[in-house]
Amino acid sequence: VLEVTDGRPVEFRAGQYLTHCFAVDGVTVKRAYSISAAEGDRLACTVKVIDGGVVSGFVHRDVAAGYEYTVLG
Repeated sequence: VLEVTDGRPVEFRAGQYLTHCFAVDGVTVKRAYSISAAEGDRLACTVKVIDGGVVSGFVHRDVAAGYEYTVLG
């Protein structure tokens, strides 16, 4: 579940995607993940772990509640 830090509402439709920007080992990497929430629900994306996946592994291993990063839409 994603929350904005600037307080502005985010309008979305299920199935749209956002570009997530993570700092992995000092390098910014970008990945597009689909929004997995229904319209009107809290904004959420689901990341499936892929064997050897640099970003998916990082997300599952290191991202927790309160982690802040940039999302582009």
